[in-house]
Amino acid sequence: MTKWYLAAAVIAVSLLGPTRSAHAQELQPQCQQNVKELCGRVGVGTCFADGALWPLVADECVGDIQTMIEMEREFHAEQNRPASADQPMRMDVLGYSYGGTLRAGPGTNYKKIGSLAEGEQLSGLEDTGVAFDGYNWFRVSTGIGEGYHWGGIFCTEGTSPVRGVFAACNASVVPMTVFSCDTGGKTVSVTSDNNSLTYSYGATGRIEKSITGDARSGNLHWMQMRYAGLVSQLRFSSGEYSYILFHAEGNANTGAQTHSGLVVMQGTRVISEKTCTSPTAFSPSFDYDALPRDSERYSAM
Repeated sequence: MTKWYLAAAVIAVSLLGPTRSAHAQELQPQCQQNVKELCGRVGVGTCFADGALWPLVADECVGDIQTMIEMEREFHAEQNRPASADQPMRMDVLGYSYGGTLRAGPGTNYKKIGSLAEGEQLSGLEDTGVAFDGYNWFRVSTGIGEGYHWGGIFCTEGTSPVRGVFAACNASVVPMTVFSCDTGGKTVSVTSDNNSLTYSYGATGRIEKSITGDARSGNLHWMQMRYAGLVSQLRFSSGEYSYILFHAEGNANTGAQTHSGLVVMQGTRVISEKTCTSPTAFSPSFDYDALPRDSERYSAM
């Protein structure tokens, strides 16, 4: 059978049977490259419309190219579909990411624009109607630009999630990690939830110490000092013990290196010091200046 009749047969089958979803199969890289070489910047549907290029297609790529044509048609139909009650175009609700990838289109086969941090705010939500594994893809606006984010890895504000989204955020935000580092087998981290911060320390899957505080609790203090460079530190207290996380900027003029770590004090006496394997700065997503200023008696430096 010639390639032309084979292509015609594939087209006939696709018209008689249900259209294959763009997410239902993996396209072969060599077939995608074949299309790129034959069509350049011209859309695959337009490129193969007159049938002249089909004889140049490898037999094993005919099915993949037909799928690509169907994907392109589905995309254009989706773009041109008017807004309806079943497909709201823009929602007046905020979302918050659990962390993940922002893509150039509604699917994992689209180019990656960038990575979103845990707690990243999502605005201007638009439901594309494209579902994957039980959740929809949404067009969103973020701090790194506009793109598409999968509903299975974010929540929406309120007590009930938007249809196609994993969960409701309830308090409008999900806990965000504002400091985290490996101290050699153990992890020390701080997460924020609204106006409170939680200190956690331990091995993976087993928290050995946890303290929560806020600006009014009396067990949480913030301080910035300048030595070789700016030093920022956050202190959680529990009884007579203090757990101080710090980040010290380096200074090329003095040779001081950037470093971060954890200092534990009993009263004002240092009883433990641990250095982060990689320097970690405090995330600017929390208003540390709203916390009580600490005493220099508790300086980690």
